Order: sequence, then C-alpha cells, then structure tokens
Amino acid sequence: MDPPTAAAAMRRWENLQEDLVGCIGDGVEDLKCYASVRGACTAWRRALKPPSPLLLIGQNSTATAFSLPTRRSFSVRAIPGPYFGSKDGWVAYLSDCWPWLWAGFCVFILSNPMTALDVFLPLLGCENRLVTKVVFAPSPAKDDFTAAAICGVTGLGYVVAWDKEWTILDPLRLHARYQLTDVLFYGKGTVYYLTWCGDVHVLHLAELRRIGPTLVTTVEPLLSANNHPFEFDPETSFKPFHGKLSSFTGAKHLVFCEGNLYQIWGNASCRVNLCLPSGSGRRWVEQNEIFVLRYYPQHQPCWDAVTGLGAYSVFVGRNNAVSIYAQGVSRLKGNCVYWISRFTSYVVGF
Repeated sequence: MDPPTAAAAMRRWENLQEDLVGCIGDGVEDLKCYASVRGACTAWRRALKPPSPLLLIGQNSTATAFSLPTRRSFSVRAIPGPYFGSKDGWVAYLSDCWPWLWAGFCVFILSNPMTALDVFLPLLGCENRLVTKVVFAPSPAKDDFTAAAICGVTGLGYVVAWDKEWTILDPLRLHARYQLTDVLFYGKGTVYYLTWCGDVHVLHLAELRRIGPTLVTTVEPLLSANNHPFEFDPETSFKPFHGKLSSFTGAKHLVFCEGNLYQIWGNASCRVNLCLPSGSGRRWVEQNEIFVLRYYPQHQPCWDAVTGLGAYSVFVGRNNAVSIYAQGVSRLKGNCVYWISRFTSYVVGF
C-alpha cells in the first residue's frame, strides 16, 4: 500500500476532536510553538484560542507572557536587559554592551520574543539623559524602523532607519510642572507627547523633510497643530474639577480609541480629599482611581471626562497604549482600563 500523501495526513489531523486539540495546545508551554500549533490548519486555529492580547511579566531569564484569552502563561525568549516599551508583540529593551555605555552611548534593541527577530537601533547619547520610555512604528525591520523616546524630563528624541544616531531635539521650554510623562506612537509616524499637567505636543515623523544635510522637523502644541482656537491652559482646557485634579494625578497616559484621542489619569499616590471649585464642597479621590478624558477639537474646555468606553478596553503603562474591541475576546472585559505599571497591574471598570 502506498504511503499516505501529505494532504491526506493533514486531513486526518484536521478531523481530531476539538477537546483533543485543546489538550495538545495545553501541553505547549512555549509561545512560539503554541503559535505554530495554531497555524497547523483551520480546524486547529478554530479550536485553540489566540494568545493575544498578551502581558509581558518580568524580564531577563524570568520573562513570561500571560495570555488574556487563554488565561495561562507561556515561556518566551529571554530579554537580556530592562525594557522601555512594547507594541504589537515587539519589546524595546536596553542593551548591556559595556563598550557603548563607557563611551557615553546606549543602544536600544527592538525584539520580538515569539519570532526571535532583533532590530538594533542606532546609538543614543545617554550622558546626563534619562530615557523613560521608547515607542516605535509597527512591524520594524532592520532597514525600516522609526522610534521616539522621552529623554530626560523635557527632551524628545527620535531615530529613523537611515540615521546613524538618534536626533535629540531642543528641550521643550516647559514649566517644571509640565515635564513629560508619556509618549504615544500613532499611525504612520505621528508622535504625541504628554506633559505632567495634561498638555500635549505633536511630532510628525511621517513628514520629515531634508534640506541639504539637515533633517527638518518641529514639535507643535496639539491645539495649534489642529488649528484650535484656544491655547492650552489647565484652568480653561479642563473643567474646574479636572483642572485641579491634574496637579496631583501623576500617572498620565495617552491612547487613541476609535480615532479619538484620550488621556487616562490615575491617582497613583494615596486617597486624597479634594476641595471642589467655587466652594461646592469636597470629594474623595481614591488611590488608583482612574479618570478618562476625551479630546474635543474646537471646544472649550477641549478635554472633557467621559463615563465609558463602550465595548472597548484600553491598556496603558510602559507599552505604547492601545485600545482593543473586547466583544468576542475571551476573558477580556469591555469598558475597562487595564493599568500596568512596573510594580502593579490592575483593572478598572466604569
């Protein structure tokens, strides 16, 4: 008897009962292998839940990826350095190569733990600069990448594939309370920077233009960048309560949801008894309480609180913040903020 063809053998595997395929998937501990098993055929992909969205837990040799849909952890390739950002399955981490560090430079690497691909970014001068977060365009490659970072408390840095080193822009001339707290990469090359008091600045990397040897780019306030009729002022850009709230909600992030820009504020300190404006009483702001404000162009105040996100959930933290349509995603709740910090992770619903 002739041996079965590859197509016939595949049909036999496709006919396995879903519970047996599930047992096979449960026995796979490596994330890359699990993705390969799901890709065996349509029936197996239907029987095994997708691993994403994932939460990266720990780093170095203890790094694991926790899958929200499957409610289980997978082992991933070790990340040999502290990570400073993540997006679409990629992680930005700091290389521990000492020759560069002794020379006053640092090197960030974009790594995909599942595919084992690495993209080395050009040198970044790190003397007297503290990089707090790195964001980047999706699907980076060796000859095609764009990244941006917060350097220090008011410095902006960016790099594109044809650069030999990072470009560090002149520090934004900001008041001490306006130091940068978050950065968001959106679309093909628009970077949004958020200050501690809730002001937003925009860097258009997709519109870089070269004049001679000089690469010309500018950072604009969000309001003027969108022809907003008003300038930013905490007293007028927010309603009175949120204007006062902005002074002590030190954890702030930006995220796009359905094409709209939001700020996510968190009270990361302790329970606070806040005096309401115009003598209208007081209000307790609980520890870890979340406030979500949506940007409304042409309005004043241009940032206003919302009471829900519908069927969407947002993930904020060291990652490039992302919104996910939660309906149909197993174990993922809509209308929630998933807040992931270096030390804690928690979910807040409306």
